[in-house]
Amino acid sequence: MAKRFDVYFTEVEEKKLFSTIKAYKSDVFAWRDYNWMKVARGTGVRLCVLCGLTVGDAKKALETDYLHVRPEINKRKKEQEIYVVKSVQSALRELLKIHKEMGAGTEWDESPLISVTYETVGR
Repeated sequence: MAKRFDVYFTEVEEKKLFSTIKAYKSDVFAWRDYNWMKVARGTGVRLCVLCGLTVGDAKKALETDYLHVRPEINKRKKEQEIYVVKSVQSALRELLKIHKEMGAGTEWDESPLISVTYETVGR
């Protein structure tokens, strides 16, 4: 049987990671990564959930103060409601801005929140 390692950042390592990325705030990819990490840290959601979040999910979370985790993006098809603290609200707002910038203004509610490409016109 393979060994399983549960490895977490220490508080010092986590602070160093966030401060290093935040130093590159002017880079859209670094700022996107900083904010999705803030969402992950503030909610405790898995990476599969983060990758499945949509623009509509983020908008609804900002309106209701709860992130609704749809069963189709969660482990074991579990539906969840997670309270969004201020740091997560701020990160979601930033991710919506970044999505708009990276997607050349396409803001369909079904669009993935965390964009992986930069498709702006005239850049």
